[in-house]
Order: sequence, then structure tokens, then C-alpha cells
Amino acid sequence: MLLRNYGRLASLAPSVFFPGVITTVSQQSFVTNKVLSGEMMCPICAEVRSVSIQLLSGVTQPFVLAVLASSALAKTALTYPLPPLNDFRALFQVYAKLLQPMRSTALFLVGASALNAFIVAYNQGKAVEKVHNRILEQHNFVFK
Repeated sequence: MLLRNYGRLASLAPSVFFPGVITTVSQQSFVTNKVLSGEMMCPICAEVRSVSIQLLSGVTQPFVLAVLASSALAKTALTYPLPPLNDFRALFQVYAKLLQPMRSTALFLVGASALNAFIVAYNQGKAVEKVHNRILEQHNFVFK
């Protein structure tokens, strides 16, 4: 039982904490700031960029880092027989066998993540449009 608690932080940090921070910072830097500043006027471009950021930093990165962290823990603690880490073909076969039952769940989560990113980008676009319209209304009101 002590081993489970020992590896919990090492496996949760790259798969839970880091993606949340990286996704938020990336979304703010590459989408929200560019839309607010007027550099990105194409709403479809903003949505595609938002979905790409979400899928890379919210799905792919945690999956890869969790596999690496779990492999390192399994190798050092000798809790699961893994082939040598430089034998990529054997490692891929082990992970393919382990992940086969979760394939449909993983695809559902990828789709849900992409849908979430579309909804967030759409709502951000509506909010930016609303702010711009209010600023224009106030500007016109002052000069009338």
C-alpha cells in the first residue's frame, strides 16, 4: 500500500496538473489574446486553434506523460514486467494490449474534449463580440 501512495504524485502531476495549466496558458496566449487584440478575426481559425490546443495539451500530452511516468514507476518498483525501455516495438505491443479495452472510452473522451473546446471558443467569440459592440455603442454615444 505504501508503494501506491509513493507513485500517486509522480503519475498524477504529468497527467492532471500540468495539462490543466498548460492548456489554460496556451489558450490564453494563442487564442484569447489574439482575438481580443484583433489579430485573429477569423472565428473558424480561432475555433480550430482552440480545438488543436485542447487536443494536444489536454489529451495527447497527459496520455503520453502518464504512460512514461507509469513505465518509469513500474520499472523502478518492479511492479509490472516491462520489456527494456529501448525496445520500442515490444513496449508498443504491451501498451496496445493494455489499452485495447479502453479504446471506445478514449475515443469518447477525445470527442468530448473537442466538443468542449468548440463550445468554449464559440462562447469566447460571442463575449468578445458583445464587448466590442458595447464599446462601439459608447463611442458613438459620446460623439453624437
